[in-house]
Amino acid sequence: MMASHSFLLLVVLCCPTIAPSPAQQEPDCIVYNGDYMMCMWESLVSSGSNYSFYYRYEWEGASECKRYIKQQDLNIGCNFTKSELKFFHPFQIHLNGSHGARHLPIVSAKLQLQDRVKPNPPVNLTIRNISRNQLALSWKAEYKNDCLEFLVRFKSTTDTLPTEQNVNTFDFSYPSVDPEKQYTFQVRSKINKYCGNSVIWSEWSDAITWGKNATTPGASDVDFSVPTMLLTTMVSVFFLFVLFFVIRRERVWLIIVPNIPNPSKNFEELFQTHNGNFPEWAGMSKDIVDSFTPSYNETLCYVSEEPLPERGGGETGLCLLPETKPQAVSSTATDLPTGNSQQLPYTESCIPV
Repeated sequence: MMASHSFLLLVVLCCPTIAPSPAQQEPDCIVYNGDYMMCMWESLVSSGSNYSFYYRYEWEGASECKRYIKQQDLNIGCNFTKSELKFFHPFQIHLNGSHGARHLPIVSAKLQLQDRVKPNPPVNLTIRNISRNQLALSWKAEYKNDCLEFLVRFKSTTDTLPTEQNVNTFDFSYPSVDPEKQYTFQVRSKINKYCGNSVIWSEWSDAITWGKNATTPGASDVDFSVPTMLLTTMVSVFFLFVLFFVIRRERVWLIIVPNIPNPSKNFEELFQTHNGNFPEWAGMSKDIVDSFTPSYNETLCYVSEEPLPERGGGETGLCLLPETKPQAVSSTATDLPTGNSQQLPYTESCIPV
């Protein structure tokens, strides 16, 4: 008996043990939205030691972690893909610690993965008025809808602390609102009793506000504002396209942007169709055209200059009636000093003196 006690004391004094932290006696395994799982034992790590993680489902053989999460070359966690997760099957884990050549068991535990699910926070929070003094808050989830329950947190500008209320549906009605106040709402979710026995809540959703002087949603309200902004942009582009199409129609376009007049086109018909006949082009009647025609004839008077021999020339004037050609009349002129006679052409007409 004394020998066994001495051996145990020697082991304690000579061999350092790797004991779990009082705050956490087993690795913390969380299934994130059913997509993957992380088992972390960072709080169990002691200096100079490394760790090996083994797991198995009931009726299966044990396997070592395939994807360790490391920190300064020490294993502090294990990552599991979605294909490695089996809900409603007992999941056994075993963590070993090594210090040099010595391997010591740290902890063993049995888990139910459906109780370790942490859903993503709700998204697309929307507020609408259903009456003068009542609001309706609705949202969407990224996990199985029939496996969730929700917790709504709301607070007005005059409230000191927020109020929380459990909800089993995807909407929440808030009566007796004051339009002079501003209200802030947030929602989170967890697995309900029909799909597991979880106590792990999701993170709070982005906040949404309603009421007087409510601010425009910022970076924290991306899930709520992006769909609204996208819809508004699409509607605006559509109306601009329709407006541009209508304006481009010829009649509307000429009213808004009239063409610069081209004078040549106004007289094109005068010369091409009516051969320059202005009265015909202008649509004047024959009576009006005849009224501008003179009813009398004018005497045409031709004046010519014909030189006369030995007299230095002279002028001859000829006045003819219309349609009358001048007739040349011969006459004999006698040169008094010489006594010679000469035929001189002249025209019988009005001769200017």
